[in-house]
Amino acid sequence: MTSQQYSVNEQKIHAVLKNGNANKINQCAAILRIIDQAEDAGRAALIRFAAELIEMVKSNHQGGSNDDLILITDNEKERLQERFGKISDEMLKALIAENLEEPIFYQKLWGIVNNPFFSESNAREYVFYNLLMDSQIPYFKVDDGLRMSNDEFQKTLGALFSLKAEVRFLLKRDFDQRTQRASNLLDLFDKVTDRNDKVVLMAYLLG
Repeated sequence: MTSQQYSVNEQKIHAVLKNGNANKINQCAAILRIIDQAEDAGRAALIRFAAELIEMVKSNHQGGSNDDLILITDNEKERLQERFGKISDEMLKALIAENLEEPIFYQKLWGIVNNPFFSESNAREYVFYNLLMDSQIPYFKVDDGLRMSNDEFQKTLGALFSLKAEVRFLLKRDFDQRTQRASNLLDLFDKVTDRNDKVVLMAYLLG
């Protein structure tokens, strides 16, 4: 999507992330103000837009003080993190576990931001920031995936002893670049034709 295709509020969010000289929490606070002023029906979509865009657009300033925008100081951020960080993390964890369709997920994510528990000054801003910075955001609905008993897993992995050893070797061997390790692992996995074997080998790689 080009900037010409953005809605007015999306353009505002894009400008905050791309051009602002604020750190991430203050960028998120500014974005929250934009979303608060939007129509109710479009707020969840704006959260999704911000979550996906923040993956692509890097702030010009990564931390500390800033020149353009100071809504939350570093000291205030630390205080809010101590008070609201863990509970908002747990709320997000429970929401992700529901494995909802993406639009419904972001509606409920907006509900977390507006939970009455976060009525203290700057609490919503911190929670919004904390949610968007989580490594599981942007969110994706996933399939259940392959389920396998431990006995079946160990039996399959045992039959793949040679490939298992090669995976371990590639993980431990020194390479100049990560792409070298990754390409060798990809070539190894391409040799495995059975999907279940490939999944077991991937599970072993992931630890």
